[in-house]
Amino acid sequence: VGLARRAVENSSRMCVTATCASRRTDGAARQHENL
Repeated sequence: VGLARRAVENSSRMCVTATCASRRTDGAARQHENL
């Protein structure tokens, strides 16, 4: 059970960081368009 829980935490953390990274690139592209 501990291993499964750890795997879920890792995958969710990776998902969050991936979303954050894509959001950051989207924001940068948007700022570049505004410039």
